[in-house]
Amino acid sequence: APYDPLADDIINALAPPSREHWFGTDQIGRDVFSRVIVGSRDILTVAPLATLLATVAGTALGLLTGYFRGIVDDVVSRILEAFMAIPVVIVALLAIVALGTSKTTVIIVIGLSFAPIIARTV
Repeated sequence: APYDPLADDIINALAPPSREHWFGTDQIGRDVFSRVIVGSRDILTVAPLATLLATVAGTALGLLTGYFRGIVDDVVSRILEAFMAIPVVIVALLAIVALGTSKTTVIIVIGLSFAPIIARTV
């Protein structure tokens, strides 16, 4: 990042985009472009890993349900339907509040929140 994303510069507060600050500055003079760069690092690691976890867990559950017919199919299907009946965002927010906001927790919560959708597709 070209500037410290946390450094305040009140003199340059709310500056428009320029050569020095490509996206301008915010209310307390922090460079917006530097903040976007720093923030995108987290997103570019969390999103692919959560998607991979959802795909692997959902595929495993879907294959398990498809291979073992009868009682296993019924039980797993009802559990997945119960999870899908509750809005994903509410479940994810409650889990993150209960477990903490580390990257690992966010990846696991997002991945497992979307696994039932993948499992039903498989």
